[in-house]
Amino acid sequence: MEALQAEIDADPDLRQQLQIHLSNSRSQNTGSVLIAGSTISRSQISLGPITVNNTRSGRLVLVLAGALILSLLALLVYGGVRVISSGGAPGGTVPGGTGAPSATVGRAGGAGTTVGQRLWAFPFEAGNAQLAFADGVVYIASDIVEYEDRPHLYAVNAATGQMAWSTALNGSILSTPVVSDGTVYIRSSDLQLGLDGRLYAIDAGSGRTLWDLPAPGFSFAGLTVGSGTVYAGSFTMHDGLREDFLFAFDAATGQVRWRFPVDEGVQEPVVSAGTVYFRVVSGSVYAIDITTRQQRWAFQTSSDSPVPPLVVAGGLVYAHATDGLHYLDAATGTPKAKFPVGSDGLSNSLSEHAGTIYTAVSGGSGYSSTLYAVDGRSGQQRWKLRTDRAVRSTMVPSDKAVYFSSGNDGPSVLHAVNPSSGRQLWTATLDGGFWRSAPVVSEEVVFVCAGEKSGKSTLIALKAR
Repeated sequence: MEALQAEIDADPDLRQQLQIHLSNSRSQNTGSVLIAGSTISRSQISLGPITVNNTRSGRLVLVLAGALILSLLALLVYGGVRVISSGGAPGGTVPGGTGAPSATVGRAGGAGTTVGQRLWAFPFEAGNAQLAFADGVVYIASDIVEYEDRPHLYAVNAATGQMAWSTALNGSILSTPVVSDGTVYIRSSDLQLGLDGRLYAIDAGSGRTLWDLPAPGFSFAGLTVGSGTVYAGSFTMHDGLREDFLFAFDAATGQVRWRFPVDEGVQEPVVSAGTVYFRVVSGSVYAIDITTRQQRWAFQTSSDSPVPPLVVAGGLVYAHATDGLHYLDAATGTPKAKFPVGSDGLSNSLSEHAGTIYTAVSGGSGYSSTLYAVDGRSGQQRWKLRTDRAVRSTMVPSDKAVYFSSGNDGPSVLHAVNPSSGRQLWTATLDGGFWRSAPVVSEEVVFVCAGEKSGKSTLIALKAR
């Protein structure tokens, strides 16, 4: 009875519905539950069809029967059983496994909904894969397994896991597709021969190729789209001489609008407030005015190793380097703050959400990582989380959780941690090893890829909350 009362007190909706049902009795309710036809005499107690002796044991039977009736009524009103975790609140950790994982069940999503539960899986062939999500569709850019293979772009219905269409491409794809105004833009490169790649514009609804043109140079980095322009960098070699550029392509035709020369290979650009920001391999950060095509400023970081793309938010440019996480004024390039992270290992993750910067740094062995949440204005650490597995993807933050995948040898693991505290909410062990692609998240579902070197890969949809 005490547990039931506590449950009723903790849930105003349940308490209100109970009151409504009890008030509908045919007898007038004066603060007690009345049963029509009830009588009490010196020797007997009658409640409708039930009659017991008016003794201590008889009254105890009535109390137990009343408790049972009230419990059944609560279950009917509630619409299901509410399972309370040992910590007293919904949430928990999903044990690993190749089948559907189990976790603590809460009311959100309906009775029986399991956090981290596998909703569907879509198998495909790929040596690697990158994901994008837009308008209820998950797009998979699958890289080749063997050199003679052709990569593909898949469109998968996010609700059902059914393929809408697929399009064969050429070359090798290591960058993430970008969806803008009903078009998917993606770039391929011929990394084995060091030749020019191709830039594609594909109709997001049908998979039809709108245009397909040579893209000078090859690149591991992604592209970005803004104001009718596709921005992408290059690493080009002609006659033994390197010629690197930031290119601006017309989004409607694929024609080169302009290019900006730099001294090193260009990493993924970011467009914000009329400026395109990018970093080169040597560590220099550039800001180029989109209208005048002139350099606004440049800032040198100490980075001679792979680092995650820049993040631009709230008037600041965030640049991860081996000497720390730099906060630069987006208008002038002036340093504003610096967080000392990155000196003991490499990072492939930098993201921002609601004024917090999230990053991960691998240990010296590459088989562990430390995750940081840092204030986006002051550069002060909010929390730190160490994992015994290397973080292999970009951390993807949302209001409810921060998602990322990790893996060493064996199956990869998808993690969900609390964005405010870093406390682990749940994990799910995936089939196969890891790909470095970041998860993508919709309102209630998180999508992630796992695969093997043999080329057998799977896009997996999991219940996010």
